[in-house]
Amino acid sequence: RIYSKGKVILVKYTINGESTPTLPSVDEYIFSSVKCTNGVEATWKNENIEVTNGKQGPSTCTVDFKRGYSVSIVAEPTEGANLGTPTNKVVGRIGTTTFNVTVKSGYQYKEVTCTGNATATYDSPTVTVNGITGETVCTFKTGKLPTVRLTVGNGTGSDTKVSNALTGGTVTFENVKPLDGYTFDGINPSCPGATASYNSNNSTLTVSGISRDVTCTFNAVLAKSKALAKFDEVFKSAGKRADGSFGTVVSASSKYYEDGKWTEGGNKVYYYAGNATDNWVHFAGKYWRIIRLNEDESIRLLYAGSSTTASDAYISTMAYNPTYYNMNYVGFMYSTGSTLSAIRGNSTSSPIKSTLDSWYTSDLQSYDKYISKTAIYCNDRSNDNWSASSTLYYGAAQRLTTYASSNKGASQSSQYHPSFKCGNTYSGTLHTDSSDTERKKDMFSVSQASGGNGALTKPIGLMTADEVSYAGGVYGTKNGDAYYYRNSSGGSSTGDKWWWTMSPYYFDYGSSDANVFYVYGSSYAGQLSDYSVSVDSGVVRPVISLKSCVQLSGSGTAGDPYEVTSDSSCDAKEN
Repeated sequence: RIYSKGKVILVKYTINGESTPTLPSVDEYIFSSVKCTNGVEATWKNENIEVTNGKQGPSTCTVDFKRGYSVSIVAEPTEGANLGTPTNKVVGRIGTTTFNVTVKSGYQYKEVTCTGNATATYDSPTVTVNGITGETVCTFKTGKLPTVRLTVGNGTGSDTKVSNALTGGTVTFENVKPLDGYTFDGINPSCPGATASYNSNNSTLTVSGISRDVTCTFNAVLAKSKALAKFDEVFKSAGKRADGSFGTVVSASSKYYEDGKWTEGGNKVYYYAGNATDNWVHFAGKYWRIIRLNEDESIRLLYAGSSTTASDAYISTMAYNPTYYNMNYVGFMYSTGSTLSAIRGNSTSSPIKSTLDSWYTSDLQSYDKYISKTAIYCNDRSNDNWSASSTLYYGAAQRLTTYASSNKGASQSSQYHPSFKCGNTYSGTLHTDSSDTERKKDMFSVSQASGGNGALTKPIGLMTADEVSYAGGVYGTKNGDAYYYRNSSGGSSTGDKWWWTMSPYYFDYGSSDANVFYVYGSSYAGQLSDYSVSVDSGVVRPVISLKSCVQLSGSGTAGDPYEVTSDSSCDAKEN
């Protein structure tokens, strides 16, 4: 009942013309019409009848309601959000409703829009729709967050992450670390379309300014060992010797490098040549001359005696092998057999190897932690023209002499070319018998980590004829200026004694004689030549390699030789 000016107006409610005893819910029904008797005109306002024409009752007004507006919500894109149920509601004259919506991982909320007069707001996880005056469809809009894919080369931390914003976002990758032996020093991460920075203190890589999918790469590089860092500085002005120059001795103090097809793995090898005066090392109570930096970055040393002026820089006078009548006996280690592959079996140590091993045990074993186990000592027995009926010139003879001209196809000294790579021809290609399996039998080492054969028990060998050539020596030509010959007072480091190298020269089937390269003492100062392995007047000059992680201090002169130290981390490594 509505009382108006003392008159009674009776109100009845209907839904779509059907009588209902109570006022239809504001949540579900909307006003449709009102009709009154006795000329009264009215409307529905604020949940009450309001007479609009001023007439008085008594009157009976019938207010009709109908089902409310359909309001629905959809996601755009559909995969960007989880819509709770229901997604469609009937909303009455209250004009407002809510929906439950959560944004999916990898997406970000952008906006929600509605048709008609309705407006909507989002406060996760609730969408509130207001001002509903008609059929309404609301669209919940999200954007796919950009992804960042990080690939870490030679390291850890590769991952794919989602940006924290649609534009200008940031992600951080954790545990981005180089593998052991590698470094990010001097390397910048590459992230086209974004900006990346690496924090080495906490091993994180942060990518910022992300507005689209980004692919980043961060490749660690081999860390410079202490040895390489030292040699990079010492040899910063070094060049390469020209092809065709190895038939001429080098007298002046010189520094060079070699790389490419002439070294194992193509790695850069620094080496001294001529009358070098800054390659002295004091180690294990003895003096040494640096030959070169090995491919594994260890430092190769030639024994120079108990003082820098020593003229007895050798540990024994002996035959390379007292037995000479078979090609086996040019081997640092060897086996018996009738093929080159068979004799490379390395089941037996040569007498000269046994002497070196014994000396290592007595004089160097207590310094073993400083000495590389991965360094390779080449006993090159390669040959393209192996035959059981003619003179067999081995690899070094073909690279360094004219006597092997029938095997290398030319006799000009301009075609001399030494090699740090075991098994090479004079032109820098491998001999046909030097497959990786076969040539590895000539690559003596304790550890196989750098490609050596692992056949040694002691990390010690001899200088090769190729190393003598790189150092300025020439087969058949004296060079009394070369550091491998001279002591600090300018005399012979071995007096009048000649000394063995590790390089086979030839096997002569006619005389059944196995020959190896050697270096003259004072009689033909520093000349590279060859002798039968059975000649017992040669002397033994050990060669070892310091680990790449050792620290050198000093200037390398005879008066201030390099001194060797290491830390516990280095002590535990093979190299």
